[in-house]
Amino acid sequence: MLRCSIVVLFVVFVTFMDAQQCIKLITSLCDDADTSIPQPTQQTIRGKAGPKGDKGDTGDSFNQTEELTVMKENLRQVQDVLTEIQNRLTTLEDKFNNSYALTLTPRVGTFEEARNMCIDMGGDLIQRSLLINALPGNYTEKISSLYTSGYLWIEITDRVVEGSWRYLNGEVFSDANVIGSWATGEPSGGSEHCGSIFFRSGKLYFNDLNCARSTSEFGICEKKIPN
Repeated sequence: MLRCSIVVLFVVFVTFMDAQQCIKLITSLCDDADTSIPQPTQQTIRGKAGPKGDKGDTGDSFNQTEELTVMKENLRQVQDVLTEIQNRLTTLEDKFNNSYALTLTPRVGTFEEARNMCIDMGGDLIQRSLLINALPGNYTEKISSLYTSGYLWIEITDRVVEGSWRYLNGEVFSDANVIGSWATGEPSGGSEHCGSIFFRSGKLYFNDLNCARSTSEFGICEKKIPN
């Protein structure tokens, strides 16, 4: 561009050419000057490879065991939800389609022995008949008529998780929707993981006992009777 500027000044101030000629000459000279200037060629020049750098710190390894534990816990929660749904559907079916016959086991026994006796008689330890909304009606009077003294085994335990009382099918037990309530100070926990009932002043109460106890405990069984 410097050479072009010098040429322009020379043409204007020395030759005193007319304007049109000046413009043509300037354009021609500037174009020629710009294209005649050699342009640098861009090249990538690689030198020798430098020395290898220090090895970086090892990142945190992926803990597959931890992920498996989380997946198992998620699966357990899903199974709990599915169990709860199934149990509610069963409860609704029972509510409209079934009633129950109640009876005592033929002899005393541990929790497991009492349950096996109920199964042998075609039923199981009492569960559905404890519900407030059980049909054909409240079973309190019938249960009371079978009770004499001591405790009667029913189908609830907290053997899986201490303090989490459930029926044997996995459904959560809550004294908010049954015909009785926990006795004062119960459940007491410790080694007592199986549920029982007793009556006091005409009211039904729940109590936890050692599952191996068999001093005077009968089981109270219920047998489904289709309507």
